[in-house]
Amino acid sequence: MNKWLLALWLWLPALAANPPALDACALLTPGEAAQFVPRARSSPAVDQNNKTYMCFWQPPKDTLPMLEVAVVLEGVVTDQEAVRFAWRYEAKEHPGRYVGDLGDGAVVTSRNAGPGRTVVKVLLSRAVLKLQLDLKGDVKAAQAQQEALLALARKVTARLRLPK
Repeated sequence: MNKWLLALWLWLPALAANPPALDACALLTPGEAAQFVPRARSSPAVDQNNKTYMCFWQPPKDTLPMLEVAVVLEGVVTDQEAVRFAWRYEAKEHPGRYVGDLGDGAVVTSRNAGPGRTVVKVLLSRAVLKLQLDLKGDVKAAQAQQEALLALARKVTARLRLPK
């Protein structure tokens, strides 16, 4: 047997058992990240147990601001109506709002969580996309970034290709 065919034959079962990982860092361009985090550099992270693919965009000295992109696959969207209900409640509890025309529903919130924090979570048919921006400052500084982070979430949602 040809050594290339043998290698392919041995490799295909492993590929089927372990589909290619999602690259959360590739969901943003460096320019898009720099809009929120000047001189940002990316660090990928994966939590295989929870099927979560993340990317942290931070300045060179690992301080704030920091932008996190996370995609959680499967298991979290079994009851989309329950998720939408919870997110509407979350939007009322924290300065934010429910956004019905992004993915299958989204929420944007801002709060004090140590630093000011703005979070956009997008419900998709087989995943949840989360963009989280931690800023130096308070909740008002975070609220000022809601529209820009929502616009970025729209771009990322459009380019996200979920594994089958």
